[in-house]
Amino acid sequence: MARQRDKYNINRIKSSLGRFGTMNTSLYQVEFGFTNQVQNILDASRTTAEEINLRASKVALPGREIGTIAAKPFGVDYEHPTELKFEKNLSITFLNDKNNLLRRFFTAWQKLVIDDAGVHGFREEYGCSLKIISETRDARTAAEFEFSSVYPRVIQGNEFTAAAPNFVEFDVAFDYIEAKVTDKFLRSEQN
Repeated sequence: MARQRDKYNINRIKSSLGRFGTMNTSLYQVEFGFTNQVQNILDASRTTAEEINLRASKVALPGREIGTIAAKPFGVDYEHPTELKFEKNLSITFLNDKNNLLRRFFTAWQKLVIDDAGVHGFREEYGCSLKIISETRDARTAAEFEFSSVYPRVIQGNEFTAAAPNFVEFDVAFDYIEAKVTDKFLRSEQN
């Protein structure tokens, strides 16, 4: 066990960074695998899958949590772990184009799920695959996050401000059925 003064030794920190490196937030790829129906919407929207993947400026992946219950066998209460839970929050921030084509594409995709008349679609038609690939600095794949039956559940509105000119971004929260994480250096986990 390292003592407190050794813990903040710059040479030890540099050694650790040299051995294990750091994960870089900007080294990732987003790859959608669209169904035929969603691909038809994409083709009609005058944008491409590559354009969507390039305009993904930020990705927030689901987390995980250990569920507990209160246990009191004798005396003091304590939390007893009972299950492993995965959060369902998956969101991607997109850089909008000047004609709002990208946002319109996601709106049209949502209409495959439930249209303006309230008619529900079939998951086989609107549920797509999504893969997010995290890379190392030397372009090796560090981890792959694969999601099945993905669709845009929430499309945030565009936000405009007069304070400073900037690019317009919008968030899309996705729902999915299954997530699979493949850590190229460790093992796979699935939920």
